Amino acid sequence: MKVIIKIFVVASFVFFSASLWAQKYSEKNVREEADKIARTLPARVDSATIMTGLTLENKTLQYSYRIEMDEIFRIGGSEVGLSSNEMRRKLSDQFGSIDKFIDFWVDNRVKGLYTRKNCTTPAIRRIINNGYSLLHTMYEPNGDFLFEFRVTRSDCL
Repeated sequence: MKVIIKIFVVASFVFFSASLWAQKYSEKNVREEADKIARTLPARVDSATIMTGLTLENKTLQYSYRIEMDEIFRIGGSEVGLSSNEMRRKLSDQFGSIDKFIDFWVDNRVKGLYTRKNCTTPAIRRIINNGYSLLHTMYEPNGDFLFEFRVTRSDCL
């Protein structure tokens, strides 16, 4: 039997303040808003994800997150009656390795969810439409890089 993991990252995206709506989307204004949000971090996004950083470099808003993959496996396993370790083994067998599962999960779940949220949140969409991109980078709790993806204007068309 194929194990199909149902993991939905319920992300509470940080909205840029309404004051930015009335301003020109200059790099200075976007940077001020990003810095204001960054001062509130770290912030829990969902049960497995903590947003740890937000910076602006070269018209790219760079979001950093710590993601607890054990929690992802626990959630997915609980939906099909498996422990976190059993789920990890099952997915490793099914995909050939956990890294291959993570690649599949990012490509087929995570990137689409974040892209939809970024493209449909009015303040974020306006920033993207003004030539900015968003780079989402995920790390393990120990600081090891997991994955990253970028959202640009072409993703929102």
